[in-house]
Amino acid sequence: MTKKEFTNEIDGLINDYEGGTSTSKELRDGILDTLIKLVSKVSPFEALVIKGDSPCAVAEENPLESIKTTIAFDSKDYSLNKRDAWIYGIVCGWDDALDEVCKQFNWDESNKARLKRLNEKYQRATAVDNNLGYNLIAVINLKH
Repeated sequence: MTKKEFTNEIDGLINDYEGGTSTSKELRDGILDTLIKLVSKVSPFEALVIKGDSPCAVAEENPLESIKTTIAFDSKDYSLNKRDAWIYGIVCGWDDALDEVCKQFNWDESNKARLKRLNEKYQRATAVDNNLGYNLIAVINLKH
C-alpha cells in the first residue's frame, strides 16, 4: 500500500463520516482496519510505529535500531567470540564475511541459513518504508 492509497482510504472514511453516511464507530473501526491491513502487508509484526513528524505518530524511537547502531559503532571485535558473532550476524549481518565467520566457528549450512533469515527479519523490523515513512516494530498489539 502506497502513501497515496493509504491517504485515499482514510480520506474516504472521513468523507463518509462527515457526509453522515457512517457513524463515529464505523470511522474508528475503518481506520483501525486500514492500519491492520497496512501492517499485515508490510511486516510480519502486528505493530506499527510511525517515525518522524507525522500527526499520527505513536512513538519517536525504535529500540531495535538503537541496538543496531550501538553494535555497529562499537569498537569491540564481534568476530572473536561465538555468541558475539551470532548477535552481530542477527543485528548487523556479516555480508561478505559470513563464510569466513561460519568457518571460524564451525557453523554448518543450516546455521548459516538460519543466521541469514534472522538478519533479514531484524532488518525488516527496523526498516523504514520509503512510501509511508513508517518504521515497523512490535510495540502496539493490534489484535483484539
